[in-house]
Order: sequence, then C-alpha cells, then structure tokens
Amino acid sequence: SCKYVNNIFLNSYSLKKIQSLKGKKNRIFKIIGNVGNLAGTANNLGIEYLLKEILPKLKKKKKFPFEIHLLGSGELSTKNLRLSKLYKEVLVRGFIKNIHYEICTSDVFLCCNNATSYNVGHTRFLHAFSLATCLVGHKRITEVMPEIISNKNCLLGESSDEIANILYSLKEDRI
Repeated sequence: SCKYVNNIFLNSYSLKKIQSLKGKKNRIFKIIGNVGNLAGTANNLGIEYLLKEILPKLKKKKKFPFEIHLLGSGELSTKNLRLSKLYKEVLVRGFIKNIHYEICTSDVFLCCNNATSYNVGHTRFLHAFSLATCLVGHKRITEVMPEIISNKNCLLGESSDEIANILYSLKEDRI
C-alpha cells in the first residue's frame, strides 16, 4: 500500500528579509511564469499553456500592464520560443542565480504545469509558499498535492479564463 507524504521546503530567507523585499513593488505587475529547466516536460507543457491559453486573455484586460518572467536553465522549445516572441510582456531570462530575490519581488508566482494531462507534484509550489508569495495555478494540482488548497494557501482556476481573471483581480490586491 502507498501513502501520500506532504512535502516540505525550507527557506534560507528570514521573514524579515522577505517582508523587506515585498515592500519593493514594481509599477508593472510582475508574474513569475516559470522556474526550473525550460525544456523539462512539465515546464514545457506549462509554458505552452501559459503562452497559448492565458496570455492572450490577459492581453485583453484593460489597464493591466504586466510582465511574465520565464526563469530557468535550458532552452525553450522552438514552439514556445516562437510564441514568447509574440508578446513584449514575456521576458525569457534563463538561469537566475538569486531566484529567491526574483520570487520575493514578484506580485505572483504562476505555475501552469498542471493545466495539461501531465499532472505531477512540484516543489516549486512549496518554494513559493516558503517565500510568502501569492501562488496561482490550475486546480488539477490538487489531484497530486492535496495540501494545495484554493482560497486557503493559493488561488486556483479550472480554466485559462479563470486563471486570467484571478491574475487580473490580484493587480488591485498587492501585498
């Protein structure tokens, strides 16, 4: 028999350090759209979902300047690289040494890796939690990580429309 064991993620930043960084908000709404290997299976599928399904809906929102930062080693797939170049809001930044700083100074940590049929657990959810960053994702994550609970420790949508609406609503509710 198998049992599910909750993950843990220890943070090297103190709460005081996190709070000091949270106060430094950009004028533009900063979304972390990926961390980890850009060519990894879940990341590749999640980035494609973000670029094809969510981003066009965000672009239609009025008075919503935003940036989506794609962070991680490796290379985007040819398809995702082509899609990313269609939007000035997408910044493909590659490997970032101080990932904690980037996450702490973002408004949202968006993870779309579970929006497709490839649905696995990811420590990046816990990483966002450990840095007191607002986590937005697809509801399918709850199938593999039951400790992720919408409206309790994150905000989850069942569709790209819902996720885009969540992101838009957060622009007025920055921490």
